[in-house]
Amino acid sequence: MGRETVPSSIELRTVTDVAGVADVARVNGEATALYGFPHDLFPTVFAEPASVLAEDVEAVVAYANGQPVATAQVFFHGVTAYVGWVATTAAAMRGGLGTLVTRDVIARARMRGASTVSLMASPMGAPVYRRIGFSDVAWLRSAVRAPEATWRA
Repeated sequence: MGRETVPSSIELRTVTDVAGVADVARVNGEATALYGFPHDLFPTVFAEPASVLAEDVEAVVAYANGQPVATAQVFFHGVTAYVGWVATTAAAMRGGLGTLVTRDVIARARMRGASTVSLMASPMGAPVYRRIGFSDVAWLRSAVRAPEATWRA
């Protein structure tokens, strides 16, 4: 999976600063608003810019006319990479931008030596990932967050 050709109407930027992290939160918020996610969820999730700007994370945002419209991240652990937080705003959905940002972070993972790239797909993202070349290896019917005391070190 090589790097994709970016359409001339789209600017693909690596997230390197707090403004980029805010755009990651904005795209995720707009993308999930259709599904009833709380409006303050992603500003909270990405409140600590270091969570995106860390050495073991790479994130990209696609911009159309200067506005953030798609994003993806890849997290590294040794030779394993995990793709996450892939999102496209409602206005930009079905334009190939989710594929574009996903392929970009996969290429970044490969360039950093990842031999395995994985992700957990939602029902709306799974068809995109299958077209890219991912295959289903397991299914998760539901997830429940454990009380904070059980997961904090």
